[in-house]
This record gives sequence, structure tokens and C-alpha cells, in this order.
Amino acid sequence: MGPVWTPSLRAALDSRPSKSTLRAARLVATLALLWGSGFFWIKLSLGGFTPTQLTFGRLALGTLALWPIVLIRRLARPRGRMIWAHLALSALTANALPYTLFAIAQQTVSSSLAGIINRDDNSAVDGRYRFHGRR
Repeated sequence: MGPVWTPSLRAALDSRPSKSTLRAARLVATLALLWGSGFFWIKLSLGGFTPTQLTFGRLALGTLALWPIVLIRRLARPRGRMIWAHLALSALTANALPYTLFAIAQQTVSSSLAGIINRDDNSAVDGRYRFHGRR
């Protein structure tokens, strides 16, 4: 038995996507390439750098990219030891540690598996919070 062709189904299949839908699809594809390519570049860089060197390089490039914005916009720099201590702890746990661990892991797994594990990790955390009713 074949599909039932209703007028609304036929119209939906015959219609062309709008320009905004095509633009959104292109933006999502670009985002996926940019986001996912990070694991490819890590794997490629491990041919010449250690995981620690790679982490330092990523953090240094990020600093070089953001510092001109701070200077041009004349943004205030953090003052006080406590703020710097919080920033250091945040940078260590949110940037340096994960970058290093991904580089170490990618010495033995493929870049695609690293990307999948990264996505799966976020899903597990999100699911745990949804299950316990925290949002």
C-alpha cells in the first residue's frame, strides 16, 4: 500500500524552501563545520605539539584575538586579587583543563569520536538537570 497523498502533503512536498530557511540551513552547516573542525585541528596539531603546548597555543591565540577588542573598546581590566583568583580558577576549569584533556584523549581516539563524546557529555549533564527538575 502506497502513501496517502493529501492536498496539504502534496503542497508541502511541492513547495520550495524560503530564502530565510535556506540561509538558516547554511548558517547551521557553517556552525557545524567550525565547531566540529576544532577536533580535527587538535588531532592534526598533535603531530607536532604536546597536549600542553597545544593548550598553551590555543589560550594564547584566544588572548591575542580578544586583547585588541579590550583595548579598542577601552574596557576596564579586572582589579583586585579576589577577582583575579576567580578568573584564574574559571580559566583553569573551563578552558585549560578541558583543552588539555581533549588533546591527551585525541592521542588515542579519532577526532570524530572526540566530538561525539563532547556532545554526549553535555547531553548527560543536561539530562541530569532535567531529571532532577533543576533548570
